[in-house]
Amino acid sequence: MNYSALAKEVFEFQNKVRQDPSLIIPALENRLKYFKDKVLHLPGTQATNTKEGANSVQECIDFLKKQKPVGPLTYEKGLEEAARDHAEDLGTNGLTGHEGSDHSTTKQRIERHGQWKPGTIGENISFGKSTAEDIVIQLIVDDGVPSRGHRSNFFEPAYKQVGIFGAPHKAFKFVFVFDFASKFSQGGKPEQEGDKEKEKKKKSEKQEKQVIKQKDDDDDDKNEGKEKLIPGAKKVQKKVKTTVKGGKKHIITTKIYTMNDGIVQYYFFLHFTTQEVVTEKVEDA
Repeated sequence: MNYSALAKEVFEFQNKVRQDPSLIIPALENRLKYFKDKVLHLPGTQATNTKEGANSVQECIDFLKKQKPVGPLTYEKGLEEAARDHAEDLGTNGLTGHEGSDHSTTKQRIERHGQWKPGTIGENISFGKSTAEDIVIQLIVDDGVPSRGHRSNFFEPAYKQVGIFGAPHKAFKFVFVFDFASKFSQGGKPEQEGDKEKEKKKKSEKQEKQVIKQKDDDDDDKNEGKEKLIPGAKKVQKKVKTTVKGGKKHIITTKIYTMNDGIVQYYFFLHFTTQEVVTEKVEDA
């Protein structure tokens, strides 16, 4: 496989779908007829087990019909280098997820190659797909991911740049990593890595994994008055957990929505400092 050529195709197709979300709807509608329970039997391909079956595809179609176009991304070589670091690491070691074998985060890998603050960064990863259309569909359907975080990253209007890198993967044959930024520039160490920040990191290392705050508010009525309900929800419960790790305050918020039909949906948000992060999305304070 020519990974570089495919990465270019994915970049171009991603921009087309960002600017015209309805473009991919016919391909998704075609897939609906090939589901048997939760197994997708596309002609000429190996059957694929899914977690949600046709429901996630139909939900994606409904989403795309309402999604407004967002601007195209420009290609950034420095972000490609950050994506390359992770793609090659995942592939060589047969790993999944956003943490590297050296325990690096998306933020740390991007900062190896340049500056992104003030701004927003994020990362998407596709496994096992070998065409631009299949990779894009995998990310925007986001089967089995309650928050649809990959889809959110895909259509995030704050992102202006992206770098993409593909590599062979021990377990899934192929892996493609997308690193996004709202404003990235190569060269030099970020200002956030100054002496004062380093000193803060040294102190915070002693506090890693220490839970400094646990808030569990199960008062439904109280939460209803403060938390905005999603469409179709009648109440919400909110749990907040804060830890100090690697020099950053991590705030994990879980919102449990009870829908009018009785279905409970879980939404998870990860925050660095006081900014919202979804699926490895990091915002400067």
